[in-house]
Amino acid sequence: MKTLLWGLLCTLSVRSVAQIIRPAALQPMHAAAYNQQFADIFSSKINPAALAGITQFHSGAWVEKKFLLEELRQYSIVTGAPAAGGGWAFSMDYSGLPVYHQWQGCLAFGKKLGKISMGAQMNYTAQSTDGYGNKGWLSAGIGAIWQLSSALSAGWQLYHLSGKLLGAGQGERVAYGYSAGLGFLLAPSILMEGSFLKYETQPASFQAAIHYKADHHLMASCFLELTDTRPSVRVKWQAGIFQVGVTGSYHALLGFSPGLLLIVSGTQKGGL
Repeated sequence: MKTLLWGLLCTLSVRSVAQIIRPAALQPMHAAAYNQQFADIFSSKINPAALAGITQFHSGAWVEKKFLLEELRQYSIVTGAPAAGGGWAFSMDYSGLPVYHQWQGCLAFGKKLGKISMGAQMNYTAQSTDGYGNKGWLSAGIGAIWQLSSALSAGWQLYHLSGKLLGAGQGERVAYGYSAGLGFLLAPSILMEGSFLKYETQPASFQAAIHYKADHHLMASCFLELTDTRPSVRVKWQAGIFQVGVTGSYHALLGFSPGLLLIVSGTQKGGL
């Protein structure tokens, strides 16, 4: 039943009345995005401007078993390093059913400009759907993060700019989206974040998060999607150059989605 429900959701996301495609299958892992001390390489998937402060090489992998179903596993890998006064990252994501799957490659760059960090990314996304054939599209995204004070930061991002489908019929395109958020450092070890995300033709979603760091070894994060009251958690432990962790989320209708996380860094320092 869960497989059928998710397959129906993905199929509906492929075609809408206005011939708009919404890439619903590939979802980035929740991560802190608005504070450099709490960010990691997966933060670049939330906002590419987070790469402006990267100081060393990082490589990460994450696998999530959506709703405890083998067919709905999502795989994500990302690698990044400092370069040219900022930082870059390359990522690959894959998720799919036998009748529907998507994959995406992304190249992102971020650069610090005083108290403002700017980021940009280029994506190629492809999907295959039984009965609808194969589609691919190029798109771009831009983002920014402002350090408003020592404790407060804000950011925004635009998604799927110029998301024209390759070989598509007239009027077919990818839904654009935008997001914005705030981060507030309550204490050196506690960060609170709030954000919203809006895709074309879909209602906005709102998320609240709290992140806690114990020394440089343990970091725990709790997230709550306020729109549909969907909680999720992420806990990771650093040992030397390795960070290992677990993720989990719960959907009232579809159930649990557990995940595993691994990050390898160039040094034993946490963060980016």
